Amino acid sequence: MSEDIPAGYWKNAKGDLIKAENVSARERDMDEVVRKIHGFGADLSGTMWRFREYTMRDIALYCDRLIKSYGAAPRGKKGNVTLTSFDGCIRVTLSIADVVEAGPEILAAQTLIEECIDEWSKNAQINLRALVKQAFQQDACGRLSVAQLLNLKRIEIDDDKWRRAQGAIGDALRPAGRAEYVRIYTRQAATDPWEQLPLHLAQVRAPGDAGEHTPEDSLAMRVRSAVAEARYRGVKQGDIRQIVNDACGRPKKDDGDPA
Repeated sequence: MSEDIPAGYWKNAKGDLIKAENVSARERDMDEVVRKIHGFGADLSGTMWRFREYTMRDIALYCDRLIKSYGAAPRGKKGNVTLTSFDGCIRVTLSIADVVEAGPEILAAQTLIEECIDEWSKNAQINLRALVKQAFQQDACGRLSVAQLLNLKRIEIDDDKWRRAQGAIGDALRPAGRAEYVRIYTRQAATDPWEQLPLHLAQVRAPGDAGEHTPEDSLAMRVRSAVAEARYRGVKQGDIRQIVNDACGRPKKDDGDPA
Protein backbone atom coordinates (compact mmCIF):
# COMPACT_ATOMS: atom_id res chain seq x y z
CA MET A 1 0.00 0.00 0.00
CA SER A 2 1.48 3.33 -1.04
CA GLU A 3 1.63 6.30 1.32
CA ASP A 4 2.95 9.83 1.38
CA ILE A 5 6.57 10.04 2.50
CA PRO A 6 8.13 13.52 2.72
CA ALA A 7 10.66 14.33 0.05
CA GLY A 8 14.20 13.57 1.16
CA TYR A 9 13.15 10.81 3.56
CA TRP A 10 13.02 7.02 3.53
CA LYS A 11 10.79 4.93 5.78
CA ASN A 12 12.34 1.94 7.52
CA ALA A 13 10.69 -1.30 8.66
CA LYS A 14 9.72 0.26 12.01
CA GLY A 15 7.86 3.05 10.27
CA ASP A 16 10.48 5.66 11.19
CA LEU A 17 11.35 8.36 8.67
CA ILE A 18 15.07 8.42 7.91
CA LYS A 19 16.82 11.24 6.10
CA ALA A 20 17.95 10.13 2.66
CA GLU A 21 21.57 11.05 3.38
CA ASN A 22 21.54 8.65 6.33
CA VAL A 23 20.58 5.67 4.16
CA SER A 24 23.78 3.86 3.20
CA ALA A 25 24.72 3.05 -0.38
CA ARG A 26 24.46 -0.67 0.40
CA GLU A 27 20.89 -0.25 1.68
CA ARG A 28 19.94 1.84 -1.35
CA ASP A 29 21.43 -0.77 -3.66
CA MET A 30 19.60 -3.63 -1.94
CA ASP A 31 16.32 -1.70 -1.94
CA GLU A 32 16.60 -1.09 -5.67
CA VAL A 33 17.37 -4.75 -6.40
CA VAL A 34 14.48 -5.98 -4.24
CA ARG A 35 11.96 -3.60 -5.80
CA LYS A 36 13.12 -4.46 -9.31
CA ILE A 37 12.74 -8.19 -8.65
CA HIS A 38 9.37 -7.63 -7.00
CA GLY A 39 8.14 -5.63 -9.98
CA PHE A 40 8.99 -8.38 -12.45
CA GLY A 41 7.74 -11.06 -10.05
CA ALA A 42 4.37 -9.36 -9.51
CA ASP A 43 3.83 -9.07 -13.27
CA LEU A 44 4.86 -12.69 -13.79
CA SER A 45 2.58 -13.89 -11.00
CA GLY A 46 -0.36 -12.07 -12.56
CA THR A 47 0.42 -13.51 -15.98
CA MET A 48 0.69 -17.04 -14.56
CA TRP A 49 -2.60 -16.63 -12.71
CA ARG A 50 -4.36 -15.51 -15.88
CA PHE A 51 -2.76 -18.39 -17.79
CA ARG A 52 -4.03 -20.86 -15.22
CA GLU A 53 -7.55 -19.41 -15.32
CA TYR A 54 -7.64 -19.60 -19.12
CA THR A 55 -6.23 -23.13 -19.02
CA MET A 56 -8.86 -24.33 -16.52
CA ARG A 57 -11.59 -22.68 -18.57
CA ASP A 58 -10.38 -24.15 -21.87
CA ILE A 59 -10.19 -27.66 -20.41
CA ALA A 60 -13.64 -27.33 -18.85
CA LEU A 61 -15.19 -26.02 -22.08
CA TYR A 62 -13.61 -28.80 -24.13
CA CYS A 63 -14.88 -31.45 -21.70
CA ASP A 64 -18.35 -29.90 -21.83
CA ARG A 65 -18.33 -30.03 -25.64
CA LEU A 66 -17.13 -33.62 -25.56
CA ILE A 67 -19.81 -34.69 -23.10
CA LYS A 68 -22.53 -32.91 -25.08
CA SER A 69 -21.39 -34.65 -28.27
CA TYR A 70 -22.52 -37.91 -26.67
CA GLY A 71 -25.89 -36.47 -25.76
CA ALA A 72 -25.07 -36.15 -22.06
CA ALA A 73 -25.38 -33.10 -19.83
CA PRO A 74 -22.15 -31.71 -18.31
CA ARG A 75 -22.10 -31.55 -14.54
CA GLY A 76 -19.62 -30.62 -11.84
CA LYS A 77 -15.95 -29.78 -12.03
CA LYS A 78 -13.61 -31.70 -14.29
CA GLY A 79 -10.67 -33.55 -12.83
CA ASN A 80 -7.94 -36.02 -13.73
CA VAL A 81 -8.19 -35.15 -17.42
CA THR A 82 -5.46 -35.82 -19.98
CA LEU A 83 -5.52 -34.08 -23.37
CA THR A 84 -3.04 -34.93 -26.13
CA SER A 85 -2.29 -33.18 -29.42
CA PHE A 86 -3.05 -34.97 -32.69
CA ASP A 87 0.64 -35.65 -33.37
CA GLY A 88 1.12 -37.08 -29.87
CA CYS A 89 3.87 -34.60 -28.97
CA ILE A 90 2.05 -32.29 -26.53
CA ARG A 91 0.09 -33.39 -23.50
CA VAL A 92 -1.87 -31.38 -20.92
CA THR A 93 -3.07 -32.97 -17.71
CA LEU A 94 -5.42 -31.61 -15.08
CA SER A 95 -5.25 -33.40 -11.74
CA ILE A 96 -7.46 -32.86 -8.71
CA ALA A 97 -5.94 -33.95 -5.40
CA ASP A 98 -7.35 -33.85 -1.89
CA VAL A 99 -5.29 -31.87 0.59
CA VAL A 100 -4.91 -33.71 3.90
CA GLU A 101 -3.64 -32.20 7.14
CA ALA A 102 -2.94 -33.51 10.62
CA GLY A 103 -5.21 -32.29 13.42
CA PRO A 104 -4.42 -31.95 17.14
CA GLU A 105 -5.03 -35.68 17.70
CA ILE A 106 -1.55 -36.19 16.31
CA LEU A 107 -0.14 -34.96 19.63
CA ALA A 108 -1.73 -37.94 21.40
CA ALA A 109 -0.36 -40.28 18.74
CA GLN A 110 3.14 -38.89 19.14
CA THR A 111 2.99 -39.20 22.93
CA LEU A 112 1.76 -42.80 22.79
CA ILE A 113 4.36 -43.84 20.22
CA GLU A 114 7.19 -42.22 22.16
CA GLU A 115 6.02 -44.07 25.27
CA CYS A 116 6.08 -47.31 23.30
CA ILE A 117 9.62 -46.65 22.11
CA ASP A 118 10.74 -45.84 25.66
CA GLU A 119 9.10 -48.97 27.08
CA TRP A 120 10.58 -51.22 24.43
CA SER A 121 13.96 -49.55 24.96
CA LYS A 122 16.71 -51.78 23.60
CA ASN A 123 14.24 -54.02 21.81
CA ALA A 124 13.03 -51.16 19.61
CA GLN A 125 14.59 -51.44 16.17
CA ILE A 126 16.78 -48.62 14.92
CA ASN A 127 14.75 -48.46 11.71
CA LEU A 128 11.54 -47.99 13.68
CA ARG A 129 13.08 -45.19 15.72
CA ALA A 130 14.18 -43.45 12.52
CA LEU A 131 10.72 -43.85 11.00
CA VAL A 132 9.08 -42.34 14.08
CA LYS A 133 11.52 -39.42 14.03
CA GLN A 134 10.81 -38.73 10.35
CA ALA A 135 7.04 -38.97 10.82
CA PHE A 136 6.92 -36.29 13.50
CA GLN A 137 9.53 -33.98 12.00
CA GLN A 138 7.96 -30.67 11.00
CA ASP A 139 8.84 -28.79 7.84
CA ALA A 140 9.73 -25.10 7.67
CA CYS A 141 6.03 -24.17 7.89
CA GLY A 142 5.39 -26.37 10.93
CA ARG A 143 3.55 -29.07 8.98
CA LEU A 144 3.95 -32.82 9.32
CA SER A 145 4.40 -35.12 6.34
CA VAL A 146 1.14 -36.97 5.72
CA ALA A 147 3.02 -39.60 3.70
CA GLN A 148 5.38 -40.31 6.61
CA LEU A 149 2.47 -40.54 9.05
CA LEU A 150 0.70 -43.01 6.77
CA ASN A 151 3.87 -45.09 6.55
CA LEU A 152 3.96 -45.18 10.34
CA LYS A 153 0.28 -46.11 10.50
CA ARG A 154 0.85 -49.13 8.25
CA ILE A 155 3.23 -50.75 10.74
CA GLU A 156 1.39 -53.44 12.69
CA ILE A 157 2.67 -54.20 16.20
CA ASP A 158 0.86 -56.34 18.75
CA ASP A 159 0.71 -53.71 21.47
CA ASP A 160 -2.41 -52.00 22.84
CA LYS A 161 -0.73 -48.62 23.24
CA TRP A 162 0.65 -48.81 19.69
CA ARG A 163 -2.82 -49.61 18.34
CA ARG A 164 -4.26 -46.62 20.19
CA ALA A 165 -1.55 -44.47 18.65
CA GLN A 166 -2.50 -45.78 15.19
CA GLY A 167 -6.11 -44.87 15.89
CA ALA A 168 -5.08 -41.36 16.92
CA ILE A 169 -3.16 -40.95 13.65
CA GLY A 170 -6.24 -42.03 11.70
CA ASP A 171 -8.41 -39.55 13.61
CA ALA A 172 -5.87 -36.76 13.09
CA LEU A 173 -5.71 -37.02 9.31
CA ARG A 174 -8.57 -35.09 7.76
CA PRO A 175 -9.30 -33.40 4.41
CA ALA A 176 -8.43 -29.71 4.26
CA GLY A 177 -9.53 -28.88 0.73
CA ARG A 178 -8.62 -29.74 -2.83
CA ALA A 179 -5.76 -28.66 -5.07
CA GLU A 180 -5.77 -28.40 -8.86
CA TYR A 181 -2.58 -29.13 -10.78
CA VAL A 182 -1.98 -28.41 -14.46
CA ARG A 183 1.00 -30.10 -16.05
CA ILE A 184 2.20 -29.70 -19.62
CA TYR A 185 4.42 -32.26 -21.32
CA THR A 186 6.23 -32.18 -24.65
CA ARG A 187 8.40 -34.45 -26.76
CA GLN A 188 10.00 -34.27 -30.18
CA ALA A 189 8.46 -37.48 -31.52
CA ALA A 190 5.67 -39.80 -30.45
CA THR A 191 8.24 -42.45 -29.52
CA ASP A 192 10.28 -40.15 -27.25
CA PRO A 193 9.77 -39.92 -23.48
CA TRP A 194 7.67 -37.06 -22.13
CA GLU A 195 9.39 -34.01 -20.65
CA GLN A 196 7.41 -31.77 -18.31
CA LEU A 197 7.29 -28.07 -19.08
CA PRO A 198 8.60 -26.38 -15.91
CA LEU A 199 5.58 -24.49 -14.56
CA HIS A 200 4.50 -24.24 -10.94
CA LEU A 201 0.92 -22.99 -10.80
CA ALA A 202 -0.49 -24.47 -7.61
CA GLN A 203 0.50 -21.50 -5.42
CA VAL A 204 -0.25 -18.67 -7.85
CA ARG A 205 -2.66 -16.04 -6.54
CA ALA A 206 -4.80 -13.50 -8.29
CA PRO A 207 -2.98 -10.15 -8.68
CA GLY A 208 -5.33 -8.48 -6.19
CA ASP A 209 -4.82 -11.01 -3.38
CA ALA A 210 -1.51 -9.69 -2.08
CA GLY A 211 -2.90 -6.71 -0.18
CA GLU A 212 -4.41 -3.27 -0.59
CA HIS A 213 -3.84 -1.23 -3.73
CA THR A 214 -4.18 2.41 -4.65
CA PRO A 215 -6.43 3.44 -7.55
CA GLU A 216 -3.27 3.83 -9.63
CA ASP A 217 -2.22 0.27 -8.76
CA SER A 218 -5.65 -1.05 -9.71
CA LEU A 219 -5.59 0.86 -13.00
CA ALA A 220 -2.15 -0.53 -13.84
CA MET A 221 -3.39 -4.04 -13.08
CA ARG A 222 -6.44 -3.57 -15.29
CA VAL A 223 -4.28 -2.34 -18.15
CA ARG A 224 -1.75 -5.17 -17.80
CA SER A 225 -4.54 -7.71 -17.52
CA ALA A 226 -6.37 -6.34 -20.56
CA VAL A 227 -3.22 -6.33 -22.69
CA ALA A 228 -2.24 -9.84 -21.60
CA GLU A 229 -5.71 -11.16 -22.36
CA ALA A 230 -5.74 -9.45 -25.75
CA ARG A 231 -2.39 -10.95 -26.69
CA TYR A 232 -3.52 -14.35 -25.42
CA ARG A 233 -6.57 -14.15 -27.71
CA GLY A 234 -4.42 -13.07 -30.66
CA VAL A 235 -5.79 -9.53 -30.93
CA LYS A 236 -3.90 -7.43 -33.47
CA GLN A 237 -1.42 -4.91 -32.10
CA GLY A 238 -3.34 -2.03 -33.63
CA ASP A 239 -6.49 -2.97 -31.74
CA ILE A 240 -4.77 -3.25 -28.36
CA ARG A 241 -4.66 0.57 -28.05
CA GLN A 242 -8.45 0.72 -27.84
CA ILE A 243 -8.46 -2.14 -25.34
CA VAL A 244 -6.11 -0.10 -23.14
CA ASN A 245 -8.41 2.92 -23.50
CA ASP A 246 -11.37 0.78 -22.47
CA ALA A 247 -9.48 -0.50 -19.43
CA CYS A 248 -8.71 3.10 -18.47
CA GLY A 249 -12.34 4.13 -18.93
CA ARG A 250 -11.58 6.49 -21.80
CA PRO A 251 -14.37 7.15 -24.31
CA LYS A 252 -14.06 5.42 -27.65
CA LYS A 253 -12.98 7.73 -30.46
CA ASP A 254 -15.08 8.04 -33.59
CA ASP A 255 -13.46 7.07 -36.86
CA GLY A 256 -13.32 10.73 -37.87
CA ASP A 257 -11.67 11.91 -34.65
CA PRO A 258 -7.97 12.66 -34.75
CA ALA A 259 -5.76 10.07 -33.05
